[in-house]
Amino acid sequence: MKTNKVIKIIALSLTGLLLVGGSVLGFVNPTLLKKIIDYAKELLNQPLPIIGITVGALLIFIWRLVVSTNYGKRIINALKQELENIKAEHQQYKIDSEKEKEELRKENALLLEQVAKGFALSTNKKIQDYGKGLLEYGKETIDLDTKEE
Repeated sequence: MKTNKVIKIIALSLTGLLLVGGSVLGFVNPTLLKKIIDYAKELLNQPLPIIGITVGALLIFIWRLVVSTNYGKRIINALKQELENIKAEHQQYKIDSEKEKEELRKENALLLEQVAKGFALSTNKKIQDYGKGLLEYGKETIDLDTKEE
């Protein structure tokens, strides 16, 4: 555990030092920074002289080696379990949100009905008609057929 923490600290320190040094070099001499970056890209794209494989292939091999060890398997299983937990929580959230939406629809219909009844008690004809139209609002057909139009 402690060696992992030490490696992380060293890696972050070196990354920070590299970024700060690169930004200072970029301000002082941008052409030199571009040459250094191009040289590093050229080195990474060349095959390794020992075996003749590229750096990408070596990194893939190291990744597969880590994955096949017990540590890698344990991490991958933990991540899979976490993914399953997230999926289960998502399904539960969808179910709960559908219940809440249905409750809100019922409450909205009840309030709409109460408002329409209040409008029906009015002595004004326009307000009564508006209350009748309010009950019919939103009950159009969902299946719109273009052939009928």
